[in-house]
Amino acid sequence: MARRSSPGRLDLIVSRSQDGLRLLDVLIGIAKWPPDEVVAMVKSGRVWVGGKRVQAPGRLVASGQRIVIQPAPSRPALDVDLRGRILHLDEHVVVLDKPAGMPSVPTPGTDQGVVTTELARTMGWPDLPIPVHRLDRDTSGVMVLARDRRTARVLQDLQMDGRVRRWYLAITVGRPKSNEGLWRWPIRRAPKQTGRFEIHSKGKHAETRFRVEGPLSEASDGSSDASDGSDPGLWLVKCVLVTGRTHQIRLHASQAGCPIFVDRWYGGPMFKRGPIGRLRIGAGFLPERIGGLYLHSTGWSISDGPIRLDMVQPPDWESLFERK
Repeated sequence: MARRSSPGRLDLIVSRSQDGLRLLDVLIGIAKWPPDEVVAMVKSGRVWVGGKRVQAPGRLVASGQRIVIQPAPSRPALDVDLRGRILHLDEHVVVLDKPAGMPSVPTPGTDQGVVTTELARTMGWPDLPIPVHRLDRDTSGVMVLARDRRTARVLQDLQMDGRVRRWYLAITVGRPKSNEGLWRWPIRRAPKQTGRFEIHSKGKHAETRFRVEGPLSEASDGSSDASDGSDPGLWLVKCVLVTGRTHQIRLHASQAGCPIFVDRWYGGPMFKRGPIGRLRIGAGFLPERIGGLYLHSTGWSISDGPIRLDMVQPPDWESLFERK
């Protein structure tokens, strides 16, 4: 049985049925958290078993032992009015323009400052909305949430059947080799890098359609090859998810040699800081996305149905389009 003794802290007693199980399996079974996030939580030293800190997810537990999960270190909360970012609202669905830097759902030890909890708190809803799909913490834009389980199941089934399309705008470092096409590389969890994924022949099938919209920096010369030391420039690329794997666009763009700008995980270059609130690229500057990537969800639709949700480019990108 588990209980919260303080905000973010979880206490539980190992039951007889859990005797001899791995700590990892017990925590996954109780909290339903993703395995890689549980592993990271244990290795970070936030889990105590029988009064002793345990950092081995494979540690076996015994009936009657007390497991304590300490809350994650607090991160500055985004000062965002989610009510003002609602794009559509009815009794079944809410569509949000998710800000970059805000997680879509709770993670181990952290259930505040995320889309589901903050939206319910802001709107005064007794139940948390259910994400029909998720956006990475650092990705912004259109996010669809259901307000009841039946609606969530229907929309998620449509996604599983390939009848939903989601499209994004991305700013890449370097230009894709063709003006438009299909990236098709399988994706799996990276076995030795918690929370990350990788392109691998044994991964799940993944497809992303792309189209180059144009250059965004004066250094862009039409080449994605910067091996000679030249600046490959920044490019605006429209991406449409055919499948919906975690980190799919980020991985596919990186594999194609044109990673998402400011993506430290998958090959985006570290940036040099210019004036406060701006990023230096070559001789020019871009507005800094606080806590976010230059990847924005701009639409969601049911391919053979009446539902289609579009939004314009994010407000903090407006100056970029003026530069084209």
